[in-house]
Formats: sequence, structure tokens, C-alpha cells
Amino acid sequence: MLDRSLREVTIPEMQGKICLGCVHDGSWLLMLDEATSDCFLLSVASARAKIPLPPLRLASEYKGTCGVLGSPPNFTVVIASHPESDDRYSLLCCRPGDGSWTDLLAGSDDAIKIDADVVAYAGKLYASTTSGDDLVAIDVAGGGVVRTQLLRTGKEAALRGTHVSHLVESCGDIFAVRIDFFGIRPFDGVVIRIVVYRLDLSDWVWRRVESIGRDRAFLVSGDYALSCSAAAARLQGNCVHLVWSSCDRERLYKYCLDDMTITFDQILPEPTTPTCRAYWVVPTV
Repeated sequence: MLDRSLREVTIPEMQGKICLGCVHDGSWLLMLDEATSDCFLLSVASARAKIPLPPLRLASEYKGTCGVLGSPPNFTVVIASHPESDDRYSLLCCRPGDGSWTDLLAGSDDAIKIDADVVAYAGKLYASTTSGDDLVAIDVAGGGVVRTQLLRTGKEAALRGTHVSHLVESCGDIFAVRIDFFGIRPFDGVVIRIVVYRLDLSDWVWRRVESIGRDRAFLVSGDYALSCSAAAARLQGNCVHLVWSSCDRERLYKYCLDDMTITFDQILPEPTTPTCRAYWVVPTV
């Protein structure tokens, strides 16, 4: 990131595996061997530590994001999965040592249809809904689901194009990063605007903000968004750093909230694909 240079390394633990996403502020990757269903967390930046998880039969037609509640060794991994044959997501959870994954939403109200975007906050999981108007608060310990109405006051309409949104937990707050782009679908077009909102927990309203913190950086790639220390990651603070497969190349966008400007660099000569997505990895200090 310092000089935008590209270097390749071979990591034996990742060979022949699929990366399902980054968790725990980008310090761990969730890895899957489709041939054997072997699933584990891998810390690339910390002596390549591995934490085994129950076998995961997540076929290629599934898609989703993952999150972690708590810290190793006492934590819970949650995956939002969505088979093409169904019109709703499932929330699969497990703890290290479990023999299998458990669906948190099994037997819940069929009217609750969560989206892929999930974030851990204050011991609970929060997921956006397909309607876009609500958040679903999920108590992982008890498996209960509480539906909370969210007002959309303060969110502007997209600029003549389409948009995607990501939930981010940062320093005790929940943020939403909205990305407006020109194109038929995400990662095919060009980013034209990035807006950040903070959830006001006093009245459950999204409010647009001009700062996420001087030492905070939001890192976005694919279906994932996370917050990290800008100093630890050696990035500019109060910025959103976005990996985006724009048109015929892979771009790294930087949205600076100080002056509301967007700049970008080309980091790969060709765009990545959903099955070969670029993910952020943040070294621990």
C-alpha cells in the first residue's frame, strides 16, 4: 500500500483453497477446501496460525459474508449463506470445537429475509434486510431474533446509477458505507460517489458523517468492509479505501472525508472475479 507495488508470495496453507472472506478486523481469513469440506481460520500476518472449524459444505452456488463475535480462543464464527434455490439467507454459526454448523434462523419468522451484509456489535449480530428499511438484531447466544425498524432519514438517492452498501462496526459505532457507481452490476462500472452514514442509536436513524476518526480507515473489497487503525495499517486516516473491479482493470479507490474527494490507482491489469476476489489483510501489531 505504501508504494502501490505488486508482489507475489506463495502461502502453502492457501494452496487449493477458497477464501470466503476476511474477519476480525482483517487479521484472519476464512478458508475452505471444497474437495474435502475442510474449513479453518488462517492468520496470514501472524505466523500463519490456523484455527480448525467444523466441515463446511458450501457449494459454489452459495454466496455470503462472514463475521466473528468475540476474540480467539473464545469466539463465534457466523456465515450468511444464500443458495440460489432459496429466496432468503441462512445464518450458519459455530465455535471452535463444535462438530457442525448451526443455522441461527432455522424455525424463525419466514417474513424476516436478511441480506448478505452482517456486522458484529455489542455482542450481537446486525444484518440488513432485503427491504433495506430494517436491521435484524440477532442474539447468537440465545438464538433469538429481534426485528428493529430503521428510518432512512438523511439517505440520498443514488446518482443516475446503482449502488451497494456495507455495514461497518468501528470503535463502538455502526456505520454504513454507500457506493454509487455507473454500470449494470457491481464491479463492472466506475465508482462515482462514496457516502458514509453513522447509525444514531438514540432514535435508530442513519446520519451522514464527515469523519470516521483521525486514526481510522475503512477497508472495502467485494462483500466485505472493515475498520482498522490507520497507523497500524500505514494508511491515511479518515478515509475509505475501496478495491473495485472497474471495467477492464482492478482499481484501488480512496475516498477522503476531510475534503470529500475520490482518487484511484490501478493495482491489477485485469479485474478479479467473484470466485477470485481480492481481500484485505491487516497485520496485527
